[in-house]
Amino acid sequence: MMNWYPLTYQQRAAVRDAQLTASAHKVGTGAGTVIVGGFSIFVIVASFVGGLLGWLLIMRKRVLECTRCGAIVPAS
Repeated sequence: MMNWYPLTYQQRAAVRDAQLTASAHKVGTGAGTVIVGGFSIFVIVASFVGGLLGWLLIMRKRVLECTRCGAIVPAS
C-alpha cells in the first residue's frame, strides 16, 4: 500500500519545471525532424527536376534541314 502525501509548493514547482523541460525537448526534436525531412524532400525534388532538365537539354535529336528554304523536320 502506498502512502500519498501532498507535495510542497517547491516540489510541485520542480515537477512542473521537469515536465515543461521534457515537453519542450520533445517539441524541439519534432520540429527539427520536420525541418530536416522537408529539406530532404526539397533536395530530392530539386535533384529530380535538375536531372530531367539536363537530360532534355543534352538529349540529341536528329533533324533534317532543307538547304533551300530552311525547313526543319524530324529525321524519323
